[in-house]
Amino acid sequence: EVRRQKVERLSLQIMLTLANTIDAKDKYTNGHSLRVAEYAREIARRVGKTEQEQEDIYYVGLLHDIGKMAVDLKILESPGKLSDEEMEEMRSHAKRGDDIFRGITTDKIADIASRHHETLDGKGYFRGLGADELTFQDRILSVADVFSALTDPRTYKRSFPKEKTLSIMQGMVDDNKIDGSIFRDVRECY
Repeated sequence: EVRRQKVERLSLQIMLTLANTIDAKDKYTNGHSLRVAEYAREIARRVGKTEQEQEDIYYVGLLHDIGKMAVDLKILESPGKLSDEEMEEMRSHAKRGDDIFRGITTDKIADIASRHHETLDGKGYFRGLGADELTFQDRILSVADVFSALTDPRTYKRSFPKEKTLSIMQGMVDDNKIDGSIFRDVRECY
């Protein structure tokens, strides 16, 4: 038991180090991975997921953007609208992350991490999966990522205030992009 606890602590330290490394590449998203992980775990807790499911989604949240390590820093820190080519490069982080995860973790964890930009209407990326193909964990991570992106400052925007964040997210629910039941939990605890 003591050995298992030591291995778990070491694994968490490695994941936190990787998350900090991912976030350090782009000074404007510093801390994003940790915030997504914490938001996702809190959502999972609020909807009654088991402790193991809460920990799994936390770990996935920490590393969901690992593919950004392969994206050009000029694109990550671009202050303006990206060209179509630059946007394609930015979106490639989900596929690149999937490739990395397939070599180091289970398919379940890799699937959740690589699906954080999928949408219920099937128009997300990188696979274009729809509601029937997305698990509840996929949906939690997506909502946590959107919430963090809206409330964090970026090179191209300030952090949005509460009302604007909730309005944008409600629009995403209305457009069948994110899960409405998960958004309701976020709205209630925000």
